[in-house]
Amino acid sequence: MDELAGFALEDLIPLIAYLGLVLTIGLMVTFWGTMQLKADPDLLKPRLPAWRANPVEAGIFGCAIIGGYIGALSFVGSLEPSITALWPDTPNIMEILGTVTMEVFLTLIVIGLYRYFGQDGNRDRINPQPQPLPRNLMIGGLALLGVFPILFGINIVWGFLLQVLNELGLGFDIEAQPAVSLLQNMESPGLLALMLFAVVVMAPVSEELVFRAGVYRLCKNKLPVSASVIVSSLLFAAVHFHWQSMPGLFLVGACLALIYEYTGDVRANMAFHAAFNLNSVIMIFLVPPGSI
Repeated sequence: MDELAGFALEDLIPLIAYLGLVLTIGLMVTFWGTMQLKADPDLLKPRLPAWRANPVEAGIFGCAIIGGYIGALSFVGSLEPSITALWPDTPNIMEILGTVTMEVFLTLIVIGLYRYFGQDGNRDRINPQPQPLPRNLMIGGLALLGVFPILFGINIVWGFLLQVLNELGLGFDIEAQPAVSLLQNMESPGLLALMLFAVVVMAPVSEELVFRAGVYRLCKNKLPVSASVIVSSLLFAAVHFHWQSMPGLFLVGACLALIYEYTGDVRANMAFHAAFNLNSVIMIFLVPPGSI
């Protein structure tokens, strides 16, 4: 929050009001959720089996994900001359198309691998315990509201620690994620809409399929739930390549893994993830221009 210190209070009123509203609702949801869990402990009954892929299949999964990531970027890179010729005055077009293409590639790869490895009944169903879509949306939205006060507190504490380390001369550069700057500086309405679609829709779908339906369930073959949550969440935080956000992203990854564990339906994760990204987008646009 140090980057906001130079702005007048009236410039920050929309952001403060929004944060106050979300935090208040979040605390209410946390209290309500705690009461629900006490009344019905079966809500925390595990509903997600491990993805019983053998070591060779797990290796194929890892190689396919890495290959899909590289392949998507190479594919878009090969089209750069044609793309820049069509949109010569749009410097962000390659980053946006690369992001969207990568998310599409990863989504198709995970779905394809589930089908390819499927053998005995429900072993390889992505959603072993499918629920109605409205229920998934409700679970994801309420879970995000409930965890938001904790997430907000962690980010505040982590930001304060970074400032202390900087004052001690350790030289930690605090920079916004590239997507944040990209969204704030987007001038084309069409590209902005495409970027929002990638962030709020495609990223939750592709990342949940990779990290929860893939990495987390594969970890459960050999590790207990707690260790599987930690491993998949650390990897989820690390691949965002923004160490300033790592504590918050680790918590988000842990919440997503547990939602999948206790619902058995990855669409509840996607709803949480989409709501989390949408909340981040809203906060980005409420921040005064020039502060990020």
